[in-house]
Amino acid sequence: MSFSDGSFGNYSPYARELTPRMFEIAEQIVSGNTTTKGIAEALTIRPQTVKNFLNVIYTRLGVESRMDLVIKHRDGLIAIHGRPGL
Repeated sequence: MSFSDGSFGNYSPYARELTPRMFEIAEQIVSGNTTTKGIAEALTIRPQTVKNFLNVIYTRLGVESRMDLVIKHRDGLIAIHGRPGL
């Protein structure tokens, strides 16, 4: 998915503050891939890079953990890649 046109689809206002890579990491988490190692392997990046991005994601979305992100997504408070909570 390309974000070069500036279009982020149907996301919560807070999620719009994420970069395309941050969206990819958040999508991995809400899709069930919640380990740092698993996310790093899926996105071909270093585990430390995942950790660094997660700190920024938490701040920008106002969540405190991966579980908090999943719960807020499930409850429809945060939409990732246009997918409402499950």
